[in-house]
Amino acid sequence: MNYTAEQSKLNLYVFAVLMVVFGVFCLYLAISISIDLYVDLSNKNNLITFDKGSLYLYGVGLTVLTIIFWIALTIISRNKLPGKLNKLLTIIFIASFLLTFTLPQIVHATLNSYLENQNYQVCQNESRRWLFAVAIVYGKDSICKSK
Repeated sequence: MNYTAEQSKLNLYVFAVLMVVFGVFCLYLAISISIDLYVDLSNKNNLITFDKGSLYLYGVGLTVLTIIFWIALTIISRNKLPGKLNKLLTIIFIASFLLTFTLPQIVHATLNSYLENQNYQVCQNESRRWLFAVAIVYGKDSICKSK
């Protein structure tokens, strides 16, 4: 099947739009779940759910959006990007890619330490795990034992 130049352009635009939607959706989901965690912590709820898996979405969303932005700038400029801009985009890409794997670990360690100091404990029966999607439920004192 031969694609014309117009069909190829259309496919590229559709792909770019889908990737932007995906990147924005990842960031929206991560921010929404982080706000829920913040509200639980602020209200000192008896049960606090930490969705570690959602934190991976920060890095994924930023990485995807950086790549799409980079590609769009390259296409719009129709030649090589200026050195400083290229260097900046490279740094943002590497930082967002590293953020994908480091942010969940750092937040988990910090939050776990903080909640243990606040007399919370992990509720094993309420917590769940599937691949990278880990949701850890913390309960105040004897809440976990009664469930």
